[in-house]
Amino acid sequence: MKNNEQENLSSKAYAFIKAGIMNGTIPSGSVVSEIALAKEIGISRTPVREAIRQLSHEGILNQIPRFGTVVKEVNLRDIVEISELREALEPYAVAKCVENVTDIQLNLLAELCDEIAGFITKLEQMGQECLDEKDSKRFLAIDLGFHMIIINTAGNAKIRDILINARTMARLFIEMHDINVNKLKNTYTHHTAIYNAIKDRDADKARNAMLEHLRVSKQPALMQYHSYQILHGLNSKSANAGEYTLENVLSQCGLNELVNEPA
Repeated sequence: MKNNEQENLSSKAYAFIKAGIMNGTIPSGSVVSEIALAKEIGISRTPVREAIRQLSHEGILNQIPRFGTVVKEVNLRDIVEISELREALEPYAVAKCVENVTDIQLNLLAELCDEIAGFITKLEQMGQECLDEKDSKRFLAIDLGFHMIIINTAGNAKIRDILINARTMARLFIEMHDINVNKLKNTYTHHTAIYNAIKDRDADKARNAMLEHLRVSKQPALMQYHSYQILHGLNSKSANAGEYTLENVLSQCGLNELVNEPA
């Protein structure tokens, strides 16, 4: 019973930290304190430590010796790899979604598309270019929710977990104030195309619509990253891979102990 209770508390801490990253209250580069989090959540430090260990394993947090734990700062390579991962998995997921989707899920997808259209109308009527902070948070929730409905409906828990992790890392370089009319219109157009393909039960059309959406979305993300680098006076640096050996390859994959295994 105690083990189950400990796991539940660790899951609670894990969800709390991840939600903080997703909603922007725990920003990129910030220090994560076991003591402060345990007090804020109302639990002991042990489950918080377990949650931090798990998030570090997923690459969302970095545990730095003699300093502490910080939220990962996403670099250019991360953005490209996240984009490539989504392009590989989400078209497959939406094709599987076509096989499993229910009318209830279709209705919710349609409602989320309508909400984005509502934001566009609101900005045009008010003569504004960008969403305010409150509407930006709502838009990010809608965008994430649209994709998560599709991913959950695909019915593959492994793919779901990988993509949730990727979206959490992607959130680390999204700026709230950057959601303008053009972004809303592009998102609305692509989400509507994906929705229509799912509604028509056309897996190939849905797969192609999702791939097009992801590829079009990649370029603004790269431009936003470069703008952030310039604004903060930073330079992108590629890590030196060092000598290309079996040991190095396995170490990069977290499998360095296999080098010592007998053949």
